[in-house]
This record gives sequence, C-alpha cells and structure tokens, in this order.
Amino acid sequence: MILNNILVVDDRPDNLFVIQEIIDEYLKGCKVFTAESAEKGIETANNNPIDVALIDVQMPVMDGIEMCRRLKSNPKTSIIPVILLTAHGASNSLKTKGFDAGADEFLTKPIDTMELIARIKVMLRIKKTEDILRKERDLLEDRIKERTKELVELNEKLNNEINERKNAEIERIELEKQLYQSQKMEAIGTLAGGIAHDFNNILFPIIGNAEMTMQEVPKDSELYENQQNIIQSAFRAKDLVAQILTFSRKTEEKKQHLNIQPIIKETLKLMRSTIPATIEIKQAITNECLPILANPTQMHQILMNLCTNAYHAMQDKVGVLTVSLNELLLSELDIKPFQGLSPGRYIKLSVSDTGRGIDKEIINRIFEPYFTTKNKEQGSGLGLSVVHGIVASHDGAISVDSEPGRGTIFNVFLPVAENIQDEVENYVDEPNIIGKGHVLIVDDEEMILRILTKMIESLGYQATTSKNGMDALSIFKSNPEQFDLVITDMAMPGMAGLDLAAEMLKIRKNIPIIICTGYNENLNQKTVQLAGIQMILMKPFTKAKLSKIVCEVIKGA
Repeated sequence: MILNNILVVDDRPDNLFVIQEIIDEYLKGCKVFTAESAEKGIETANNNPIDVALIDVQMPVMDGIEMCRRLKSNPKTSIIPVILLTAHGASNSLKTKGFDAGADEFLTKPIDTMELIARIKVMLRIKKTEDILRKERDLLEDRIKERTKELVELNEKLNNEINERKNAEIERIELEKQLYQSQKMEAIGTLAGGIAHDFNNILFPIIGNAEMTMQEVPKDSELYENQQNIIQSAFRAKDLVAQILTFSRKTEEKKQHLNIQPIIKETLKLMRSTIPATIEIKQAITNECLPILANPTQMHQILMNLCTNAYHAMQDKVGVLTVSLNELLLSELDIKPFQGLSPGRYIKLSVSDTGRGIDKEIINRIFEPYFTTKNKEQGSGLGLSVVHGIVASHDGAISVDSEPGRGTIFNVFLPVAENIQDEVENYVDEPNIIGKGHVLIVDDEEMILRILTKMIESLGYQATTSKNGMDALSIFKSNPEQFDLVITDMAMPGMAGLDLAAEMLKIRKNIPIIICTGYNENLNQKTVQLAGIQMILMKPFTKAKLSKIVCEVIKGA
C-alpha cells in the first residue's frame, strides 16, 4: 500500500539512484518519482499527488530555486513541502533566495542518511497536519451551512478552534522572540562588517605613509626602525579585525593552516568578561604545538561552547575553569576508544571544570541534538552536538570524563598539519616591481587617494585621480584608450566600484580593473571575475603587494 509519494529531482542519475535506495530502505510504503531536470519535475508534480519534493539546487537550464518558486506559485502544487539539496554549505544569500522562493528546508551534500530520512518524515508530518486542517476547515464550513441542528458539535469545534488559535498565538510570540534574537545577531554581524571596512581603510594610509617614509631614510636609522614598528603594529590591528569578523561569523567556513593558540587566548579574554569573578580561569597552553588544518570560526565555536557549558556547571559556586593545549602522538592502542581516528600526531584541547559533573545515566546522550539538562533560558541543547559535528568534520574526536560532584573534562583531539609554512601575515620589506603605464585611481577618501597615488607614481606609473565614480567615468569616456589600468574603491557614494567598472567595460571591454575594499562579505575573487574585473585587493596592503598585482594585471591584459 502506497502511503506517500516523494519526488526527487537531480540532473545526476547516480544521485537519484542513491536517494531512491535510501527512501526505499527506510520509508516503507513510499513511492519515489524521479526526474533529471526541473522541467520534468514540474510536469511530474502536476500529474501526480506529491507529498514531499527533494530538489537539487545546481541544475542546468532551470535550477532548483526557480523550480521551487514555480511549484509554490501554482495553486495545484503550492502545498508540496520542498527540501532543497546543495553540494556546498548553504550561504546566507543562497538560503535567503531559497526561502524567498518558498523552500521549507535545506540539506547539504553529502547527505547524512538519517538526517535525510528525519527531514522527510518531518515534512510528511507537516503536510499531513496541513491536509487534516484543510479538511477540518472545509468540514466545519459545510456543517455551519448545512447542519445547523448540530449546535453542540458546532460549539465543541468552535472551542477547538479557539484553543488552536491560542496555541498559534503562543507559537507566534515564540517565533517573534526567535526573530528578534536572529535580527540582533545579524545586526552584530553587520556592525562588525562595517567596523572592519572602516578600520581597514584607516590602516591602509598608516601603512602606506610609513612605507613611503621608509624609502626616504637610511635603513640603519632609528626612524626607519620606527616606521617598521608602525607597519608591524598596523598588521596586528588587521589581524584583530579578522578576529572580530570570526567572532561575528562573517568569514567563510573554509579550512586553513591554523595556529590555534591565539584563538584560545582571545576566546578566553572574551569569556572572562561574561564569567563571574568567583570562577577562576586557568590556562596551560603549549606554544610548540604544530598548526592544524581547520576553520577558525569553528574552532572559536568549539571553545565557546565548551567553556559556556563549564561555566553553567559552576555558576552558583566558586570554581575553576581550566583550558589546556598540548601535542601528543597517538598509537594504535590510544585510538581504540575513538572511531575513525588514525595513528599519528594530534593536538589535544582540554576544557575542565570543578562543577556538579554529569550523571552516568545521561553521559552517553550529551552529544545528542536538543538533549540538555539546562534551564530553557540557558540553551537549546544544540551546543555539544554542534561541537561533535565540527570535530568530526575536522577528522578529530571528542571524549568526556565526568563524575557527579567531581567536575567534568572534555578532550578534543585534532590532527596536526605537518610540514607546512606559516601562513600568518606579517610585514616583510620586499622589493617593489617598477613598471610603466597610465593608471586611473578612484577613491572617495582623500587620504587613501593621496597615498595610493604616491605609491603608484613611485612605482613608475603615471596617475590620474578622481574622488567619485561619476567624475571618473567622465574622465574615462573622454579618452578610454589612454589608460592601462583602473584602480577603484568598492564603497563610494553615488556610484559603487562594481557599477563604475560595469560602465567602463561597456566603453572599453578589455580595460584592466582592480577593485579595492576594506571589507565586503559579498565580494570575492570569483564575483569580481564574473563582473569582468581582473583582481580584488583587500585593504590594507603594502606597496610591494600593490606593485606585484599592478604589474601582473597590466601584463595579463
């Protein structure tokens, strides 16, 4: 007996086969309809009673988001719950487009089998409930019109409707609270992005002027050394900006070779301001640990979650929170308790507390989603499950050791990345590449425009400057062939850098363009290249880096 119909749409037959096999195995009684294109998927949905649709985002001709929009705009198919599948982590912009199109959920490939089945079951329950509610509503309307004699039953149903509305109001209030919290966190992230942009714009002329001064004084002079110290401090400030963006979740979740010690120290500084003075924070961090291949945002998230748990376990008492880091070699025997680990060198991050401990009856459940022993105000129960997922995604392992009344210790093991070069950006007095050509420089900030012009001219190039996009466009229109390169700021009043570049490329499609920005979360090398721009240059940057990029862009034109 067929209980539910499930539509799976993906342009890759192997993906369709895998998902169909999973559904056939775990959802007995479900019929699976498959389609290798969005057009065929829409046709199938129009001709069959579909209960849930699984749609891949990345498809030729019509992508999954457009298919979802068309399904939701058609009264015949608008009630079908839609789960969008993406091969990459869904960004905020992608999720926004998907939810605007009417999507009900997102899943990221490779898909976890149990999560997929759970999400489908949830969608089926939701649709079933909606179908029941629609039928009940229709039935109630019919009874009001046709069966006025059944006053008692009508009154009972009206009472039920009142109760449903009360529950809906309670749910609405809860959703408003969640929305407020989400908006507040988004505002913090937006503020951090704005601070990063402005601060990097401030740092650029500091670095530029210091470099220009260094060229005018002997290398063995005290003034030369002072300028080097200024530049080095400016780069430390740049790193601080990066940490602010990490804290506000404004960085892409990609892995890099990472020394975790600075993240631990900065996180503990942040935690100190929120943890009562009755709780002492101790550190035992070894500086000799090799770097790991990790995402800095997620490392910060691990430590914040573990430290917050430790604090909650001790918040009503005097206690000690200890964070330690060391490197160790795990043998075949050592890794037996940890599924999936291989022998080798690991860093061991430990977070311990002197709190109430964890009962043996529940210690095996603490990494389950939504399982929590805290009050409602203290957390959702997702913290440790998120930590477990992050650790697993980094090919590591996490263990817990606890006894009631004797505290708890969490140990996180992450594999080291051996034989790598230090990726921390520091100032190096590199030689400049001298060139020739005519460069149009556009920036609305006078100080940045002045120092950038000095840099360009000192590298052998002729410079023409403009303080806004409209004037720059007029200059360019008057003689587009005279310029070998355009360097423009991104954020400018009147006309932004991308808009200016688009207009210039209409006039001269092969004009090389470099776009500069202090920070823009939607701007990256891929987006600028799609816009016809050769390079994105993040402020602050050194003269040596500028000379190299300018030379490369002009030669490659």
